[in-house]
Amino acid sequence: MKNNKGQVQTNNAKINVLVDTTNSDNRHYHYSNRKVSIVKVLSNDEIIEAWRNRPENDELELAKRWIAKQTGFATSNCEDETLNIDYSSIVKFNE
Repeated sequence: MKNNKGQVQTNNAKINVLVDTTNSDNRHYHYSNRKVSIVKVLSNDEIIEAWRNRPENDELELAKRWIAKQTGFATSNCEDETLNIDYSSIVKFNE
C-alpha cells in the first residue's frame, strides 16, 4: 500500500477508530491520536476468520446478549436464591 500512514484513536467504548489517513480528506488532530501504518483493508472473509481465531472465547456472552433480546427470554437484574437466579442469569418466561 502506497502512502499507508494514518492516525488511530481509541474511544471511551474501547473501540479503535481510524480518524484520518495521508490521502483522506479528513484531518483530525487530537492528543490521543496514535500514528499508525495501515497494513491492509480486511475482506469480509478475513474478518470472520480473525473472529473465529480470537484468543478469548466470548461466544457465551454473545449468545446471552442475543437471547435476552428474543421474545420469552430475559437477562436478570436481580437475585433469587430459591429460584437459583443470579445477576445476568438468563431466564425463560411466559406472559
